[in-house]
Amino acid sequence: MEWQDIESAPRDGTRVLLGQFNDKRDFYGRMAVDWWRTEGGSHSYTGFGQFNKTYWPATHWMPLPAPPPSPPPRGDGVGELAEG
Repeated sequence: MEWQDIESAPRDGTRVLLGQFNDKRDFYGRMAVDWWRTEGGSHSYTGFGQFNKTYWPATHWMPLPAPPPSPPPRGDGVGELAEG
């Protein structure tokens, strides 16, 4: 996965990793999982990093990696879902 320009980021609510980079491509700000939100005529990335166009504009994004595979059940009830 490579960093991509923010203009190509999905705007459908998909969670992505956002970051701020300067013109030398050095990380200099924030990095967080956020998603595009449109509400009341306003639209921006929101979420855990709360990027916004005015104060903390994201400059790049990348897709989130796939989650790790689920571990096999341990048999002791730890980490297992109760059946109901």
